[in-house]
Amino acid sequence: MVNDKLGYIGRPIKVSYDEKKRIKSMDIDKVNRIMIDFSQKQHSLILAKSGGGKSYLAGVYVEELIRTMRNYCVLIIDPIGIFSTLNRPNGNINEIEYWNERIPNDILPAPIDKITTWVPAGDASKYDEGMYDKKFSLQAHDFTYSILCYAFDMELLDPQTNLYRRAQGELIKQKGTYTLGELASQISCDYKDMGFQKQTEESLLTKLGALDELGIITNEAVPLNQIVREGEAVVFDLSLSSVYSARIIVNFLAEKILYLRKKITRMISNAEASKKKIRLPSWYIPPVQFIVDEAHNYLNQKSPVLSKCIKEGRNCAMMITAISQSPDLSRDIYANVTHLFVGPLVYYSDIAKIQEMLPVDKTKKDFSSQVRKLKKGLFFYYNSDDQSEQLIQVRPRRTHHSASTEVKDERKYFTDQEIKEIVTEKIIALITKDDGLFYQDLPSLHEHIFSTICRHDEGYQADKVYPIHDVGKARLLSKVTTKFNAMPEEFLMNLTCTNLRADAVQVLNDYYYTEPICDDEEVSVLRFRWEGEED
Repeated sequence: MVNDKLGYIGRPIKVSYDEKKRIKSMDIDKVNRIMIDFSQKQHSLILAKSGGGKSYLAGVYVEELIRTMRNYCVLIIDPIGIFSTLNRPNGNINEIEYWNERIPNDILPAPIDKITTWVPAGDASKYDEGMYDKKFSLQAHDFTYSILCYAFDMELLDPQTNLYRRAQGELIKQKGTYTLGELASQISCDYKDMGFQKQTEESLLTKLGALDELGIITNEAVPLNQIVREGEAVVFDLSLSSVYSARIIVNFLAEKILYLRKKITRMISNAEASKKKIRLPSWYIPPVQFIVDEAHNYLNQKSPVLSKCIKEGRNCAMMITAISQSPDLSRDIYANVTHLFVGPLVYYSDIAKIQEMLPVDKTKKDFSSQVRKLKKGLFFYYNSDDQSEQLIQVRPRRTHHSASTEVKDERKYFTDQEIKEIVTEKIIALITKDDGLFYQDLPSLHEHIFSTICRHDEGYQADKVYPIHDVGKARLLSKVTTKFNAMPEEFLMNLTCTNLRADAVQVLNDYYYTEPICDDEEVSVLRFRWEGEED
Protein backbone atom coordinates (compact mmCIF):
# COMPACT_ATOMS: atom_id res chain seq x y z
CA MET A 1 0.00 0.00 0.00
CA VAL A 2 1.10 3.58 -0.66
CA ASN A 3 1.89 5.62 2.45
CA ASP A 4 -1.00 8.06 2.89
CA LYS A 5 1.34 10.74 4.21
CA LEU A 6 3.97 10.55 1.46
CA GLY A 7 3.66 11.31 -2.25
CA TYR A 8 4.41 8.33 -4.51
CA ILE A 9 6.33 9.69 -7.53
CA GLY A 10 7.96 6.66 -9.12
CA ARG A 11 10.43 3.85 -8.62
CA PRO A 12 14.24 3.68 -8.66
CA ILE A 13 16.01 2.18 -11.65
CA LYS A 14 18.75 -0.36 -11.00
CA VAL A 15 21.56 0.20 -13.49
CA SER A 16 24.43 -2.18 -14.15
CA TYR A 17 27.52 -1.13 -16.10
CA ASP A 18 30.19 -2.98 -18.06
CA GLU A 19 33.94 -2.55 -17.60
CA LYS A 20 33.88 0.54 -19.83
CA LYS A 21 31.16 2.18 -17.69
CA ARG A 22 28.57 1.69 -20.38
CA ILE A 23 25.05 0.82 -19.33
CA LYS A 24 24.57 -2.91 -19.57
CA SER A 25 21.04 -3.23 -18.16
CA MET A 26 18.31 -1.17 -16.50
CA ASP A 27 15.61 -2.73 -14.32
CA ILE A 28 12.82 -1.12 -12.32
CA ASP A 29 12.96 -1.60 -8.56
CA LYS A 30 9.85 -3.61 -7.71
CA VAL A 31 10.27 -3.16 -3.95
CA ASN A 32 11.18 0.46 -3.27
CA ARG A 33 9.36 3.65 -4.20
CA ILE A 34 10.42 7.26 -4.60
CA MET A 35 8.39 9.07 -1.95
CA ILE A 36 8.24 12.81 -1.20
CA ASP A 37 6.98 14.31 2.03
CA PHE A 38 4.86 17.20 0.80
CA SER A 39 4.14 18.30 4.36
CA GLN A 40 7.65 19.78 4.39
CA LYS A 41 8.06 23.34 3.12
CA GLN A 42 10.14 22.66 0.03
CA HIS A 43 10.43 23.89 -3.55
CA SER A 44 10.76 21.62 -6.59
CA LEU A 45 12.19 21.97 -10.09
CA ILE A 46 11.49 19.74 -13.09
CA LEU A 47 13.81 20.13 -16.11
CA ALA A 48 13.69 18.27 -19.44
CA LYS A 49 13.54 18.93 -23.15
CA SER A 50 10.21 19.28 -24.96
CA GLY A 51 8.53 15.87 -24.97
CA GLY A 52 10.78 14.58 -22.17
CA GLY A 53 7.95 13.95 -19.72
CA LYS A 54 7.95 17.17 -17.65
CA SER A 55 4.20 17.81 -17.63
CA TYR A 56 3.52 14.10 -17.11
CA LEU A 57 5.64 14.15 -13.94
CA ALA A 58 3.93 17.39 -12.90
CA GLY A 59 0.57 15.62 -13.19
CA VAL A 60 1.84 12.88 -10.87
CA TYR A 61 2.93 15.65 -8.48
CA VAL A 62 -0.56 17.16 -8.48
CA GLU A 63 -2.22 13.77 -7.90
CA GLU A 64 -0.04 13.11 -4.86
CA LEU A 65 -0.38 16.62 -3.46
CA ILE A 66 -4.17 16.38 -3.57
CA ARG A 67 -4.10 12.87 -2.10
CA THR A 68 -1.73 13.59 0.78
CA MET A 69 -2.16 17.29 1.63
CA ARG A 70 -5.87 17.95 2.02
CA ASN A 71 -5.22 21.33 3.65
CA TYR A 72 -3.29 22.53 0.57
CA CYS A 73 -4.48 24.19 -2.60
CA VAL A 74 -2.64 23.17 -5.75
CA LEU A 75 -2.56 26.09 -8.16
CA ILE A 76 -1.32 25.41 -11.70
CA ILE A 77 -0.19 27.90 -14.33
CA ASP A 78 -0.96 26.08 -17.58
CA PRO A 79 0.31 27.96 -20.67
CA ILE A 80 -0.24 24.95 -22.97
CA GLY A 81 -3.69 23.75 -21.87
CA ILE A 82 -2.90 20.20 -20.75
CA PHE A 83 -3.76 20.13 -17.04
CA SER A 84 -7.55 20.52 -17.15
CA THR A 85 -7.77 16.79 -18.02
CA LEU A 86 -6.78 15.94 -14.44
CA ASN A 87 -10.53 15.59 -13.87
CA ARG A 88 -10.57 12.50 -16.10
CA PRO A 89 -9.15 9.03 -15.34
CA ASN A 90 -6.17 7.80 -17.32
CA GLY A 91 -7.56 6.19 -20.46
CA ASN A 92 -4.24 4.69 -21.52
CA ILE A 93 -5.01 1.20 -20.23
CA ASN A 94 -1.97 -0.33 -21.94
CA GLU A 95 0.33 1.99 -20.01
CA ILE A 96 -1.22 1.06 -16.66
CA GLU A 97 -1.47 -2.66 -17.43
CA TYR A 98 2.19 -2.81 -18.48
CA TRP A 99 3.21 -1.20 -15.20
CA ASN A 100 0.92 -3.41 -13.10
CA GLU A 101 2.24 -6.54 -14.78
CA ARG A 102 5.57 -5.81 -13.13
CA ILE A 103 4.13 -4.40 -9.89
CA PRO A 104 0.59 -5.86 -9.46
CA ASN A 105 -2.22 -3.46 -8.54
CA ASP A 106 0.21 -0.59 -8.06
CA ILE A 107 -1.73 2.09 -9.99
CA LEU A 108 -5.44 2.36 -10.82
CA PRO A 109 -7.05 5.08 -12.99
CA ALA A 110 -8.79 7.77 -10.93
CA PRO A 111 -9.76 11.41 -11.64
CA ILE A 112 -9.22 14.37 -9.36
CA ASP A 113 -12.73 15.36 -8.31
CA LYS A 114 -12.12 18.84 -6.96
CA ILE A 115 -10.54 20.71 -9.84
CA THR A 116 -11.58 23.98 -11.49
CA THR A 117 -10.27 25.48 -14.72
CA TRP A 118 -10.18 29.28 -15.02
CA VAL A 119 -9.44 31.39 -18.09
CA PRO A 120 -8.82 35.15 -18.38
CA ALA A 121 -12.15 36.96 -18.71
CA GLY A 122 -11.00 38.96 -21.73
CA ASP A 123 -10.02 35.77 -23.59
CA ALA A 124 -13.05 33.63 -22.71
CA SER A 125 -14.56 34.02 -26.19
CA LYS A 126 -11.51 32.22 -27.63
CA TYR A 127 -12.37 29.08 -25.70
CA ASP A 128 -15.16 26.72 -26.76
CA GLU A 129 -17.92 25.66 -24.39
CA GLY A 130 -16.71 22.98 -22.01
CA MET A 131 -13.05 24.02 -22.19
CA TYR A 132 -13.19 25.93 -18.90
CA ASP A 133 -15.30 26.34 -15.77
CA LYS A 134 -14.98 29.99 -14.77
CA LYS A 135 -13.66 33.36 -15.95
CA PHE A 136 -10.94 35.13 -14.00
CA SER A 137 -10.39 38.86 -13.68
CA LEU A 138 -8.86 41.46 -11.38
CA GLN A 139 -10.28 44.64 -9.97
CA ALA A 140 -8.42 47.81 -10.88
CA HIS A 141 -6.97 48.33 -7.40
CA ASP A 142 -5.41 44.81 -7.56
CA PHE A 143 -3.33 45.84 -10.57
CA THR A 144 -0.31 47.12 -8.67
CA TYR A 145 2.58 49.07 -10.11
CA SER A 146 4.84 45.99 -9.88
CA ILE A 147 2.39 44.05 -12.08
CA LEU A 148 2.33 47.02 -14.47
CA CYS A 149 6.12 46.88 -14.76
CA TYR A 150 6.25 43.13 -15.37
CA ALA A 151 3.36 43.15 -17.86
CA PHE A 152 4.72 45.98 -20.01
CA ASP A 153 8.50 45.59 -19.50
CA MET A 154 8.85 48.78 -17.46
CA GLU A 155 11.35 49.71 -14.76
CA LEU A 156 10.26 50.28 -11.17
CA LEU A 157 11.80 53.78 -11.17
CA ASP A 158 10.40 54.74 -14.58
CA PRO A 159 8.43 58.06 -14.52
CA GLN A 160 5.33 56.24 -15.80
CA THR A 161 5.59 53.76 -12.92
CA ASN A 162 5.87 56.58 -10.39
CA LEU A 163 2.89 58.43 -11.88
CA TYR A 164 0.82 55.22 -11.79
CA ARG A 165 1.83 54.46 -8.20
CA ARG A 166 1.00 57.94 -6.93
CA ALA A 167 -2.34 58.18 -8.77
CA GLN A 168 -3.33 54.71 -7.54
CA GLY A 169 -2.32 55.56 -3.97
CA GLU A 170 -4.41 58.73 -4.08
CA LEU A 171 -7.51 56.85 -5.30
CA ILE A 172 -7.11 54.10 -2.71
CA LYS A 173 -6.87 56.79 -0.02
CA GLN A 174 -10.00 58.53 -1.33
CA LYS A 175 -12.22 55.61 -2.39
CA GLY A 176 -10.60 52.27 -1.61
CA THR A 177 -11.84 50.68 -4.82
CA TYR A 178 -12.16 52.27 -8.25
CA THR A 179 -12.49 51.50 -11.95
CA LEU A 180 -9.85 51.65 -14.64
CA GLY A 181 -11.62 54.69 -16.09
CA GLU A 182 -11.43 56.50 -12.75
CA LEU A 183 -7.73 55.73 -12.54
CA ALA A 184 -7.18 57.17 -16.04
CA SER A 185 -9.11 60.33 -15.05
CA GLN A 186 -7.03 60.69 -11.89
CA ILE A 187 -3.83 60.47 -13.94
CA SER A 188 -5.06 63.01 -16.52
CA CYS A 189 -6.24 65.50 -13.91
CA ASP A 190 -3.31 65.40 -11.55
CA TYR A 191 -0.19 64.55 -13.55
CA LYS A 192 0.93 68.22 -13.66
CA ASP A 193 0.34 68.73 -9.95
CA MET A 194 2.34 65.56 -9.31
CA GLY A 195 5.23 67.03 -11.34
CA PHE A 196 5.09 64.80 -14.42
CA GLN A 197 5.32 65.71 -18.10
CA LYS A 198 2.52 65.42 -20.65
CA GLN A 199 4.46 62.75 -22.56
CA THR A 200 4.60 60.58 -19.43
CA GLU A 201 0.84 60.92 -18.95
CA GLU A 202 0.09 60.05 -22.59
CA SER A 203 2.37 57.00 -22.58
CA LEU A 204 0.84 55.71 -19.38
CA LEU A 205 -2.73 56.22 -20.65
CA THR A 206 -1.81 54.29 -23.79
CA LYS A 207 -0.82 51.34 -21.61
CA LEU A 208 -4.03 51.62 -19.60
CA GLY A 209 -5.96 51.58 -22.89
CA ALA A 210 -4.19 48.38 -23.88
CA LEU A 211 -4.94 46.95 -20.45
CA ASP A 212 -8.62 47.80 -20.87
CA GLU A 213 -8.69 46.02 -24.24
CA LEU A 214 -7.31 42.84 -22.63
CA GLY A 215 -10.55 42.67 -20.65
CA ILE A 216 -8.83 41.26 -17.59
CA ILE A 217 -9.81 44.21 -15.35
CA THR A 218 -13.50 44.08 -14.36
CA ASN A 219 -15.73 45.11 -11.50
CA GLU A 220 -16.98 41.52 -11.04
CA ALA A 221 -13.69 39.90 -10.04
CA VAL A 222 -14.03 36.83 -7.81
CA PRO A 223 -12.19 37.20 -4.48
CA LEU A 224 -9.01 35.12 -4.29
CA ASN A 225 -10.21 33.16 -1.25
CA GLN A 226 -13.07 31.79 -3.39
CA ILE A 227 -10.56 30.49 -5.94
CA VAL A 228 -7.72 29.21 -3.77
CA ARG A 229 -9.37 26.67 -1.44
CA GLU A 230 -8.27 23.72 0.67
CA GLY A 231 -8.05 20.30 -0.96
CA GLU A 232 -8.67 21.61 -4.47
CA ALA A 233 -6.69 21.90 -7.67
CA VAL A 234 -7.01 25.15 -9.61
CA VAL A 235 -5.87 25.38 -13.23
CA PHE A 236 -5.27 28.72 -14.92
CA ASP A 237 -5.48 27.83 -18.61
CA LEU A 238 -3.51 30.51 -20.49
CA SER A 239 -3.11 28.52 -23.71
CA LEU A 240 -5.17 30.95 -25.83
CA SER A 241 -4.25 34.13 -23.98
CA SER A 242 -1.89 36.93 -24.89
CA VAL A 243 1.51 37.11 -23.26
CA TYR A 244 0.34 40.23 -21.40
CA SER A 245 -2.67 38.52 -19.82
CA ALA A 246 -0.46 35.60 -18.81
CA ARG A 247 2.13 37.88 -17.21
CA ILE A 248 -0.55 39.79 -15.33
CA ILE A 249 -2.17 36.67 -13.90
CA VAL A 250 1.10 34.99 -12.88
CA ASN A 251 2.42 38.12 -11.22
CA PHE A 252 -0.87 38.92 -9.50
CA LEU A 253 -1.25 35.43 -8.05
CA ALA A 254 2.36 35.25 -6.88
CA GLU A 255 2.27 38.71 -5.32
CA LYS A 256 -1.14 38.39 -3.66
CA ILE A 257 -0.72 34.85 -2.35
CA LEU A 258 2.72 35.56 -0.90
CA TYR A 259 1.38 38.65 0.87
CA LEU A 260 -1.65 36.86 2.33
CA ARG A 261 0.32 33.78 3.36
CA LYS A 262 2.85 36.01 5.14
CA LYS A 263 0.01 37.73 6.95
CA ILE A 264 -1.59 34.43 7.95
CA THR A 265 1.73 33.00 9.14
CA ARG A 266 2.29 36.05 11.30
CA MET A 267 -1.19 35.72 12.84
CA ILE A 268 -0.66 32.03 13.57
CA SER A 269 2.74 32.76 15.12
CA ASN A 270 1.12 35.27 17.47
CA ALA A 271 -1.62 32.77 18.31
CA GLU A 272 0.97 30.12 19.17
CA ALA A 273 2.84 32.57 21.40
CA SER A 274 -0.31 33.69 23.23
CA LYS A 275 -1.79 30.16 23.26
CA LYS A 276 -5.12 31.62 22.19
CA LYS A 277 -7.21 30.74 19.17
CA ILE A 278 -7.97 33.49 16.66
CA ARG A 279 -10.91 34.08 14.37
CA LEU A 280 -10.47 32.79 10.83
CA PRO A 281 -10.22 35.88 8.57
CA SER A 282 -12.71 36.14 5.71
CA TRP A 283 -9.84 36.51 3.24
CA TYR A 284 -8.04 33.36 4.41
CA ILE A 285 -6.27 31.20 1.82
CA PRO A 286 -4.64 27.84 2.68
CA PRO A 287 -1.05 26.75 2.07
CA VAL A 288 -0.36 26.73 -1.66
CA GLN A 289 1.66 24.62 -4.05
CA PHE A 290 2.21 27.03 -6.96
CA ILE A 291 3.03 24.94 -10.04
CA VAL A 292 4.39 26.98 -12.95
CA ASP A 293 4.69 25.21 -16.30
CA GLU A 294 7.05 26.71 -18.92
CA ALA A 295 8.63 28.55 -15.99
CA HIS A 296 11.40 30.00 -18.15
CA ASN A 297 8.76 32.45 -19.43
CA TYR A 298 8.17 33.81 -15.92
CA LEU A 299 10.88 32.81 -13.49
CA ASN A 300 13.72 35.05 -14.56
CA GLN A 301 15.36 38.24 -13.49
CA LYS A 302 12.49 40.29 -14.94
CA SER A 303 10.04 38.67 -12.51
CA PRO A 304 11.17 39.79 -9.05
CA VAL A 305 7.91 38.65 -7.45
CA LEU A 306 8.36 34.99 -8.35
CA SER A 307 12.00 35.15 -7.26
CA LYS A 308 10.77 36.59 -3.98
CA CYS A 309 8.36 33.68 -3.64
CA ILE A 310 11.27 31.29 -4.09
CA LYS A 311 13.31 33.01 -1.40
CA GLU A 312 10.55 33.75 1.10
CA GLY A 313 7.69 31.40 0.27
CA ARG A 314 8.84 28.42 2.30
CA ASN A 315 8.49 30.34 5.56
CA CYS A 316 4.79 30.95 4.90
CA ALA A 317 3.87 27.68 3.16
CA MET A 318 3.85 28.97 -0.39
CA MET A 319 5.74 26.31 -2.31
CA ILE A 320 6.92 26.70 -5.92
CA THR A 321 7.19 23.81 -8.37
CA ALA A 322 8.81 25.11 -11.56
CA ILE A 323 8.65 23.13 -14.82
CA SER A 324 10.96 24.17 -17.62
CA GLN A 325 12.69 22.96 -20.76
CA SER A 326 15.44 25.51 -20.18
CA PRO A 327 17.70 25.96 -17.13
CA ASP A 328 17.89 29.69 -17.88
CA LEU A 329 16.05 30.57 -14.68
CA SER A 330 16.62 32.83 -11.72
CA ARG A 331 19.57 31.58 -9.67
CA ASP A 332 17.33 31.85 -6.61
CA ILE A 333 15.50 28.68 -7.53
CA TYR A 334 18.70 26.63 -7.75
CA ALA A 335 19.77 28.00 -4.37
CA ASN A 336 16.45 27.14 -2.71
CA VAL A 337 15.14 24.04 -4.45
CA THR A 338 14.99 20.75 -2.51
CA HIS A 339 13.63 18.37 -5.13
CA LEU A 340 15.36 18.54 -8.52
CA PHE A 341 14.27 16.30 -11.39
CA VAL A 342 16.47 16.28 -14.50
CA GLY A 343 15.09 14.52 -17.56
CA PRO A 344 16.48 14.18 -21.08
CA LEU A 345 18.24 17.33 -22.33
CA VAL A 346 20.05 18.15 -25.58
CA TYR A 347 22.33 21.18 -25.30
CA TYR A 348 25.69 20.83 -23.60
CA SER A 349 25.49 24.41 -22.29
CA ASP A 350 22.19 23.66 -20.54
CA ILE A 351 23.52 20.45 -19.04
CA ALA A 352 26.68 22.20 -17.84
CA LYS A 353 24.63 24.91 -16.13
CA ILE A 354 22.56 22.31 -14.23
CA GLN A 355 25.65 20.27 -13.36
CA GLU A 356 27.05 23.23 -11.42
CA MET A 357 23.92 23.28 -9.23
CA LEU A 358 23.81 19.57 -8.32
CA PRO A 359 23.96 18.62 -4.63
CA VAL A 360 26.30 15.72 -5.50
CA ASP A 361 29.69 15.61 -7.18
CA LYS A 362 29.58 14.49 -10.83
CA THR A 363 32.01 15.10 -13.63
CA LYS A 364 30.72 17.13 -16.55
CA LYS A 365 31.48 14.29 -18.93
CA ASP A 366 29.55 11.65 -16.97
CA PHE A 367 26.57 13.87 -16.26
CA SER A 368 26.32 15.12 -19.84
CA SER A 369 26.50 11.61 -21.27
CA GLN A 370 23.88 10.25 -18.89
CA VAL A 371 21.38 13.08 -19.32
CA ARG A 372 21.57 13.12 -23.12
CA LYS A 373 20.85 9.38 -23.25
CA LEU A 374 17.85 9.40 -20.90
CA LYS A 375 14.64 7.96 -22.31
CA LYS A 376 11.29 9.68 -21.94
CA GLY A 377 9.84 9.15 -18.46
CA LEU A 378 13.25 8.64 -16.81
CA PHE A 379 14.62 11.35 -14.52
CA PHE A 380 17.61 11.84 -12.30
CA TYR A 381 16.14 12.83 -8.94
CA TYR A 382 18.27 14.94 -6.59
CA ASN A 383 17.40 15.81 -3.01
CA SER A 384 19.47 18.72 -1.72
CA ASP A 385 18.58 18.01 1.94
CA ASP A 386 20.16 14.55 2.01
CA GLN A 387 22.44 15.22 -1.00
CA SER A 388 21.30 12.12 -2.86
CA GLU A 389 20.93 11.07 -6.48
CA GLN A 390 18.64 8.40 -7.91
CA LEU A 391 17.64 7.44 -11.43
CA ILE A 392 13.88 6.95 -11.39
CA GLN A 393 11.02 5.81 -13.61
CA VAL A 394 7.98 8.04 -13.15
CA ARG A 395 4.92 5.97 -12.23
CA PRO A 396 1.86 5.99 -14.54
CA ARG A 397 -0.62 8.76 -13.93
CA ARG A 398 -4.01 8.01 -12.47
CA THR A 399 -5.41 10.92 -14.44
CA HIS A 400 -5.57 11.60 -18.17
CA HIS A 401 -2.60 13.23 -19.87
CA SER A 402 -3.52 15.00 -23.11
CA ALA A 403 0.00 15.86 -24.29
CA SER A 404 1.51 13.49 -26.82
CA THR A 405 4.49 13.38 -29.18
CA GLU A 406 2.39 11.50 -31.74
CA VAL A 407 0.68 13.39 -34.56
CA LYS A 408 -2.91 12.21 -34.27
CA ASP A 409 -5.47 11.71 -37.01
CA GLU A 410 -7.53 14.63 -35.75
CA ARG A 411 -10.27 14.43 -38.36
CA LYS A 412 -11.72 11.30 -36.78
CA TYR A 413 -12.78 13.42 -33.80
CA PHE A 414 -14.96 15.71 -35.92
CA THR A 415 -18.17 15.15 -37.83
CA ASP A 416 -18.07 15.87 -41.56
CA GLN A 417 -20.34 18.90 -41.65
CA GLU A 418 -20.80 18.87 -45.43
CA ILE A 419 -22.01 15.28 -45.41
CA LYS A 420 -24.03 15.79 -42.24
CA GLU A 421 -26.02 18.54 -43.94
CA ILE A 422 -27.05 16.02 -46.58
CA VAL A 423 -29.05 14.04 -44.04
CA THR A 424 -32.51 15.62 -44.29
CA GLU A 425 -35.58 15.08 -42.13
CA LYS A 426 -36.79 12.37 -44.52
CA ILE A 427 -34.39 10.97 -47.15
CA ILE A 428 -35.77 9.15 -50.17
CA ALA A 429 -33.44 6.35 -51.20
CA LEU A 430 -32.79 6.98 -54.87
CA ILE A 431 -29.82 5.23 -56.45
CA THR A 432 -29.29 5.41 -60.23
CA LYS A 433 -28.19 2.44 -62.28
CA ASP A 434 -27.84 1.63 -65.96
CA ASP A 435 -30.97 -0.53 -66.07
CA GLY A 436 -33.39 1.44 -63.96
CA LEU A 437 -34.32 3.09 -60.69
CA PHE A 438 -34.38 1.92 -57.09
CA TYR A 439 -36.72 3.81 -54.78
CA GLN A 440 -38.28 3.47 -51.34
CA ASP A 441 -41.05 6.03 -51.48
CA LEU A 442 -41.64 7.21 -55.03
CA PRO A 443 -45.07 8.85 -54.42
CA SER A 444 -43.62 11.31 -51.88
CA LEU A 445 -40.57 12.06 -54.02
CA HIS A 446 -42.29 15.15 -55.44
CA GLU A 447 -42.30 16.84 -52.02
CA HIS A 448 -38.73 16.29 -50.91
CA ILE A 449 -35.09 17.05 -51.30
CA PHE A 450 -33.42 13.69 -51.83
CA SER A 451 -29.92 12.24 -51.98
CA THR A 452 -28.16 9.48 -53.84
CA ILE A 453 -24.77 7.82 -53.89
CA CYS A 454 -23.06 7.73 -57.27
CA ARG A 455 -20.18 5.31 -57.66
CA HIS A 456 -18.86 6.93 -60.81
CA ASP A 457 -18.89 10.73 -61.16
CA GLU A 458 -20.38 11.51 -64.56
CA GLY A 459 -19.59 15.20 -64.53
CA TYR A 460 -22.46 16.35 -62.32
CA GLN A 461 -22.45 20.10 -61.69
CA ALA A 462 -24.27 21.99 -58.97
CA ASP A 463 -27.34 24.10 -59.90
CA LYS A 464 -27.99 22.16 -63.12
CA VAL A 465 -31.21 20.22 -63.83
CA TYR A 466 -30.92 16.49 -64.59
CA PRO A 467 -33.54 13.94 -65.77
CA ILE A 468 -34.48 11.30 -63.21
CA HIS A 469 -35.17 8.49 -65.73
CA ASP A 470 -38.92 8.23 -66.41
CA VAL A 471 -39.97 9.94 -63.22
CA GLY A 472 -39.20 13.62 -63.70
CA LYS A 473 -36.37 16.09 -63.30
CA ALA A 474 -34.38 17.47 -60.38
CA ARG A 475 -31.86 20.23 -59.72
CA LEU A 476 -28.50 19.26 -58.25
CA LEU A 477 -27.95 21.30 -55.07
CA SER A 478 -24.58 19.92 -54.03
CA LYS A 479 -22.01 17.23 -54.71
CA VAL A 480 -19.57 15.86 -52.14
CA THR A 481 -16.86 13.38 -53.10
CA THR A 482 -15.50 11.27 -50.28
CA LYS A 483 -14.16 7.85 -49.36
CA PHE A 484 -16.96 5.35 -48.78
CA ASN A 485 -15.66 4.48 -45.31
CA ALA A 486 -15.98 8.16 -44.34
CA MET A 487 -19.76 8.09 -44.85
CA PRO A 488 -21.60 8.80 -41.57
CA GLU A 489 -23.54 5.77 -40.39
CA GLU A 490 -26.67 7.86 -39.90
CA PHE A 491 -26.65 8.94 -43.52
CA LEU A 492 -26.13 5.44 -44.90
CA MET A 493 -28.86 3.90 -42.75
CA ASN A 494 -31.38 6.63 -43.57
CA LEU A 495 -30.56 6.33 -47.24
CA THR A 496 -31.17 2.57 -47.33
CA CYS A 497 -33.87 2.34 -44.62
CA THR A 498 -31.74 0.01 -42.49
CA ASN A 499 -30.71 -0.03 -38.83
CA LEU A 500 -27.11 -1.20 -39.15
CA ARG A 501 -24.24 0.06 -41.26
CA ALA A 502 -23.44 -3.48 -42.38
CA ASP A 503 -27.01 -3.88 -43.63
CA ALA A 504 -26.79 -0.58 -45.47
CA VAL A 505 -23.61 -1.70 -47.24
CA GLN A 506 -25.28 -5.00 -48.15
CA VAL A 507 -28.30 -3.18 -49.65
CA LEU A 508 -26.04 -1.02 -51.80
CA ASN A 509 -24.00 -4.00 -52.98
CA ASP A 510 -27.03 -6.22 -53.63
CA TYR A 511 -29.06 -3.75 -55.63
CA TYR A 512 -26.66 -1.54 -57.51
CA TYR A 513 -23.23 -2.92 -58.22
CA THR A 514 -21.79 -5.92 -60.00
CA GLU A 515 -18.71 -5.71 -57.75
CA PRO A 516 -18.82 -5.04 -53.99
CA ILE A 517 -18.01 -1.46 -53.08
CA CYS A 518 -14.62 -1.01 -51.42
CA ASP A 519 -14.23 0.87 -48.13
CA ASP A 520 -11.55 3.19 -49.51
CA GLU A 521 -13.34 3.74 -52.84
CA GLU A 522 -14.26 7.33 -53.71
CA VAL A 523 -17.97 7.96 -54.27
CA SER A 524 -20.05 11.06 -54.92
CA VAL A 525 -22.98 12.04 -52.73
CA LEU A 526 -25.51 14.01 -54.79
CA ARG A 527 -28.23 16.14 -53.22
CA PHE A 528 -31.21 17.01 -55.44
CA ARG A 529 -34.35 19.09 -55.23
CA TRP A 530 -37.44 17.86 -57.13
CA GLU A 531 -38.26 20.14 -60.05
CA GLY A 532 -41.35 18.39 -61.43
CA GLU A 533 -42.47 15.69 -63.82
CA GLU A 534 -41.05 15.24 -67.29
CA ASP A 535 -42.73 17.31 -70.01
